[in-house]
Amino acid sequence: MKSDLERASNHRYYLAHRKQLCAWQRRYRLEHPDKVRQTNRRNYLANREKRIAYQRKYYHQNREKQLAYRREYYETHQDQIKSYRSRPEVMKRHNDSNNKQYRIRKEEVVKLLGGRCSRCGYNKCLAALDIHHIDPSKKTRMRDWVNKATLITNLQILCRNCHAELHEELKMELTTLGG
Repeated sequence: MKSDLERASNHRYYLAHRKQLCAWQRRYRLEHPDKVRQTNRRNYLANREKRIAYQRKYYHQNREKQLAYRREYYETHQDQIKSYRSRPEVMKRHNDSNNKQYRIRKEEVVKLLGGRCSRCGYNKCLAALDIHHIDPSKKTRMRDWVNKATLITNLQILCRNCHAELHEELKMELTTLGG
């Protein structure tokens, strides 16, 4: 443990030789990028839990301030955010991850509901199976389907043909009732 006198003398030394030390550090970083990267990574991982705990604590203490800042930032930088999101590489990355998640959830729901068309029994291709909402007023986001078993009772597996036929029948019923 360093005494105050040692700390003060180290600080005076640093102030006197700051330019030389900074030049040495820059040179070392250029000559040994792998060592610097490893050290930074090691320090990052070693302090990860402390950093996360501090961030959580800070966020909860300043929640309203953080939310106000985010709202203000979004309002003032809306054009930049929209232009970033519309870039092709960003859209592709977003769509790819969404497609993977959608496929995983769809597979889970199809398995839970029997894995085949409830009208004709088709089960060859997952992409040809649709998920039909029996009561459209109770529609929810797909991510909620597997998490809440009660929502699955409102769902039905149909192949594309049967799904189209069902919706056509529903339209015909509405037109005959209305007209």
